[in-house]
Amino acid sequence: MRAIVFAYHDIGCRGLRAVLDAGIQVSAVFTHADDPGERIFFGSVARLASEHGIPVYAPDDVNDAHWVQRIAALESDFIFSFYYRKLLAPAILAAATRRVQPPRFPAPALSGPRAAQLGARER
Repeated sequence: MRAIVFAYHDIGCRGLRAVLDAGIQVSAVFTHADDPGERIFFGSVARLASEHGIPVYAPDDVNDAHWVQRIAALESDFIFSFYYRKLLAPAILAAATRRVQPPRFPAPALSGPRAAQLGARER
């Protein structure tokens, strides 16, 4: 199985490690360039991917037609997104040949003043 991973921050590193630990071949990682004015206190997805020999890309606009075509050309089975800061265009999501429907969990019961603001009913 092959995958493309979109990831950033510590959550992105954990997600990428989980995909690799599952034995899935990662053909590319898309991340964000670190802001030079920001204090970096979190893990680097780009560094982790590079340590595993995975090509890393950090485009300004991943939904640009150029990148959509490049992503489709990778012919991945799965696309994973872990704390990636931008929504992926439907054309990118359609590039994956397999789909996984995550389980649906009931919403937690709310109570108190904040619940009333959100329109929750007492149970």
